Amino acid sequence: MRVHVLDLITEYSGAADVSVMVRPTDGGRRMLHRAAELGARMLRLPSPRDPRFAELIGGFLAGHPADVFHCHVGTRSEDRDGVRLARLAGCRVVVQTRHLPYLVQPADPAALRAAIAALFPDPRLRHSRGAAGRRRYLAESTRERTAARTADVYERELLAAVVRRG
Repeated sequence: MRVHVLDLITEYSGAADVSVMVRPTDGGRRMLHRAAELGARMLRLPSPRDPRFAELIGGFLAGHPADVFHCHVGTRSEDRDGVRLARLAGCRVVVQTRHLPYLVQPADPAALRAAIAALFPDPRLRHSRGAAGRRRYLAESTRERTAARTADVYERELLAAVVRRG
């Protein structure tokens, strides 16, 4: 997950104002350190369950408006607040990188129970969903493909932002 974000920071550093919001896990700290070396602005996020989570993101976006908001979905560390707050702050484009083939909405235990209940008793369904997820991952989630698709959105939206601002 972190590699293509660092690739994007490298690509746009100097041409755009890049910010990174990430939880300071071991991998997150390494990413924050490397992002700082590349010139990105950073925000260390608490757990999405921390009451300050939404306040920190909202405050950061108010001070540093975003033309493109890139969120990772399915990592168990995201929260709908990030996307909602980006939209409230006027961000026109939200890029969501999906990491799991079988997703349920965060904070929806009933949906999670239903997803597990559907898979648990049926080995054929488990196998088919697992195989489908693997095929999707192999077809769509290479580092190069993810970076290229995300870069296309960034280029289009950053150019539009430059045109809007004159």
